[in-house]
Amino acid sequence: MDNLFSLDKGQKNKSYKIIKVTGDDKIKRRLLDLGFVNCNIKILKTSALRQVFLVEIRGFLLAIKRTELSRVLVCNA
Repeated sequence: MDNLFSLDKGQKNKSYKIIKVTGDDKIKRRLLDLGFVNCNIKILKTSALRQVFLVEIRGFLLAIKRTELSRVLVCNA
């Protein structure tokens, strides 16, 4: 896939396709358990300093830190 980037660099109200979750630890395992694989994700809101993101994935809302989102590689949907 071309044009891969980490989700924390994404724009609000735009859908992205999750390609891969990087890392080799419990955070990666938890993201995969939450369904962060081969699906679309949309950034709905961000905190003032973009440290926390509200995303919609598989029909549910999730608040997640920027450090975790930086591990999620996406492309434009």
